[in-house]
Amino acid sequence: MVNLMRKFQQPMMIFVTVIIIICFAWFYNTSSTREDRGDADIAGKVYGHTVTGAEFKRMGRKLAICQMLGLNDLMRNLAYIGNPTSRSEMEGNYIWNSMILRHEADALGITPAESDIIDAVQKIPGFSTNGVYDSTKYTQFVQNGLAPNGFTTDLLEELVGDSLRLEKIKTLLGATDQATMSEIRSLYERRNQKTDLSVIRLKLDDFKKDVKVSDEDMQKRFEEKKAALQHPEKRKVKVVAFTLPQATPPLVGKDRVIALQKLADTASELAVEMTQKDAKLEDAAAKAGATVVETPEFEGSAPPKEIGSLSVVAEAAFKLKTEEPNGDVVTTDGGYYVLQLTGITPAKPMTLEEAKPQLTEEMTTERANEALSLKGADLRKKITEGLAAGKSFADAAKEAGATAEAFPTFSPMERPKGDQPDGQEIMGRASEMGDGELSEFTAGGLLIHIDKRLPVDEAGFEKEKTMIATNLEGMKKEAAFQQWLKERRIAAGFVEAKG
Repeated sequence: MVNLMRKFQQPMMIFVTVIIIICFAWFYNTSSTREDRGDADIAGKVYGHTVTGAEFKRMGRKLAICQMLGLNDLMRNLAYIGNPTSRSEMEGNYIWNSMILRHEADALGITPAESDIIDAVQKIPGFSTNGVYDSTKYTQFVQNGLAPNGFTTDLLEELVGDSLRLEKIKTLLGATDQATMSEIRSLYERRNQKTDLSVIRLKLDDFKKDVKVSDEDMQKRFEEKKAALQHPEKRKVKVVAFTLPQATPPLVGKDRVIALQKLADTASELAVEMTQKDAKLEDAAAKAGATVVETPEFEGSAPPKEIGSLSVVAEAAFKLKTEEPNGDVVTTDGGYYVLQLTGITPAKPMTLEEAKPQLTEEMTTERANEALSLKGADLRKKITEGLAAGKSFADAAKEAGATAEAFPTFSPMERPKGDQPDGQEIMGRASEMGDGELSEFTAGGLLIHIDKRLPVDEAGFEKEKTMIATNLEGMKKEAAFQQWLKERRIAAGFVEAKG
């Protein structure tokens, strides 16, 4: 036997070598292989490099580590730009922007020294006890935060290095953009200058009560809108929910991230199992230690409690098809949902009687708004004439047949106490108006007059101007970096795969 093996040893070794070469060629050329299959497994391209779906998913998990470390500046500048509305958007932002940050930092010769990275790691608040670096907490994070997600300390050093790269680039971009004294004072005044104003309110309900809708008007509107007057489609689904428990106090930080990751893994396993032929949701859920509940019929605009009353889950339910009733995992802030479509009630046309309440409210509101606008325009014209004649706003309003209400004195940093009707809209509009200015009537029936702007506290300005300068320069750095990043994304030839 030994002689036989020796006889064929060389041919066997050549055969094994060829197999290994083929395997390595396939393994390291997955991007091109997957490109041949289409874009389904391609996340995108940057600097000519194709990023596969698997790479993208792994890189996306780094954002959770960022959050656990409290690297807020890195997340704010890389993940939160563009006001993302979902976790997946945040992860996408972070992945692409971190790749661009690292590439451009290398091009600029910005490479954090190992000593700087070690120093920055030891300054992470989560690794300290009473303000002093605690190696025990560092070790616990490696074991409980990195290892369960398939990462090592190399990732920790990478993220901290990225944070240092970011700060260096921001410093370079903002080096010549110092805050001027006029900018500092202007910002202080916008935040702290107090305003006295008066407001006139016209109430829509006062105009609605005088509107009459005739049967003829009703019939005409019904004929005009008949095609759109539908009882909406309704759906019914079975639901398996993997959500965080109602803990007191609620989970936060690292503990919340770890708990959500476990739920995500379980939900994903269930969703994959449901792709098998003849799979039963109840059996798969029982195996996962979860229960199945069925919703009543619901409209897309009215998500039931069985799906957490969440619109994102309702949207997913309305994308399911009878021939493909099982959906992918639906991600929410509090957990994950797996859905199975069990029923569809198609949309159907309304009769005139069914549509009457909706059409009556619609026409009544339209006509009341028209009457309010006409009244508002007339009032403003008369008050403007009274002000031009030297009358006070209160007197001009009274003469025009309206009552001016004094609004509590306020500044952006010192809001009035108590509930102020329309307060946010009034203060928001006032911030755009000059001293003595009269606004246009708003759609909500408000007419605002700036009575006066009060002088700012000079002592307060002297006390705060250094801090304001620091904040202002920080904002300029942020703005410069975001513009730089936008330009570098274009230069990188960034293309994100659709779907």
